[in-house]
Amino acid sequence: MHRNQNIYLFLHHNLECPSWCTSCVDSRCRNCDPSFYLASDYCHPCPEHCLSCTDQINCTKCKANKWGTGAAQCLTDCSKECLNGECHDDTGYCLNCEHGKYGRLCQHNCSYCKNDYCDLYRCVEGCKSGYFEYQTFNNDYVCRKCTQNCKLCDNGNVCQICNDGFYFNQFFYNDNTYVYCAKCLNEKECKDFCIIEGCKLCQLVNNKLICADCSEGETFNGSSCEQITNQCSKECSTKCGSNGMCLGNCNDGWTGDRCTERCNDECLICSKNDRNICIQCNGDFYTNDCSLACSQTCNIEVGKNTCTFDDGYCINGCERNYWGDTCNNSCTEGCQDHDCDRSTGTCTAGCKDGNTGDNCVPHTTINQEETPATIKTTSTSMKATSNTTTTCTQIQASEDKVNFFIIGFFSGIGFSLVTVAIVTLLYYIRRRYFGNKTTQNNSRNVEIPTYTETANNYESLSHNRTRDNVYSDLGTTE
Repeated sequence: MHRNQNIYLFLHHNLECPSWCTSCVDSRCRNCDPSFYLASDYCHPCPEHCLSCTDQINCTKCKANKWGTGAAQCLTDCSKECLNGECHDDTGYCLNCEHGKYGRLCQHNCSYCKNDYCDLYRCVEGCKSGYFEYQTFNNDYVCRKCTQNCKLCDNGNVCQICNDGFYFNQFFYNDNTYVYCAKCLNEKECKDFCIIEGCKLCQLVNNKLICADCSEGETFNGSSCEQITNQCSKECSTKCGSNGMCLGNCNDGWTGDRCTERCNDECLICSKNDRNICIQCNGDFYTNDCSLACSQTCNIEVGKNTCTFDDGYCINGCERNYWGDTCNNSCTEGCQDHDCDRSTGTCTAGCKDGNTGDNCVPHTTINQEETPATIKTTSTSMKATSNTTTTCTQIQASEDKVNFFIIGFFSGIGFSLVTVAIVTLLYYIRRRYFGNKTTQNNSRNVEIPTYTETANNYESLSHNRTRDNVYSDLGTTE
């Protein structure tokens, strides 16, 4: 009967809950389904494209394939190139791209990348031959084609190496030099011509054009062939020896024993012994060949390096919604305002509704993780803790008993000594008092006064006389 009554009360309680309530008290809703919000003890539906919300205006999470902020909150479609149509609620940037695509909106093809190799943000090994990497105004990296018949270029204007069967041709117009790749008329013409001034043979080394053979009496300085001289180079930061060798370091961007060669273009400062070993990169790159770019989610501050040279650590912190040494980790979707701790990823502004924990994961995730094995481990841990507490309590009780015994023992000795002293003192006083009294009674001559009044004078008599003696004396006086 008792069980049936509980079932009735349970069903009666749930029948009283308003629609879309997950729990209620006295027909008043306390919690709502995820796509509803609580107001005036009732659950109201979120806006159409919200997966969860706080009221009829503000979404806390968009439905799949939607994003947007402000007045257009959750109203914009994610890019179709986003993997599974998933993107960030506040930026619309794809979480991942379909195969063969890259970019924040997955709008660029990896087919222009060397070996078709790209990550979410750019070509990992650079662009294919005939293309150069270009950074757009919104910090996207794309591969653009070099000028016609050009095999290698740094930008769209200057070609470094022409395609096979073409050579560098140059002309001058209005005091400007223009270079383009012209078709070879014969093999000798292509072999002997080089765009580097004073160079007889150009070569491509580590994707850079260098002069392998300058004219006699000249040396290649990184950009052109120049006359060999014993004079000290102006790019030597200290002074030179008699042979023209720089005794100190070279100025930034220069290298070599005489500081007459330019560093690799990627290097702002390079080793004096090797132009391709960078000490500081030119731009937001790191490692000794400056081949790795700082993370796109590093904060950028004017006049400051963006990341450390050795490991790419973001010096100025991360952009919003990212954390980690190189800012490559995204804050969890449950973080309020998409803010989390740089070092741990812990949500710093609290959690969105329906999320919990330091990293604001959904409640359902926490519940799924509490498997029987976890519960068993927790129970064992609690039991071990209880046993440890009991043992500590027993040890403490034993120590307390010993302390109480020691205190009581010495307190008893002290009390006994004080008692003996008091008894001895009283005995001594008593003995002395009665000795003195006996001596006085033996040596004393009592003079009996003459009384003229009987009753009134009785209390004036010495306490050593008896009642019979007093009345006998009184009778004599009469």
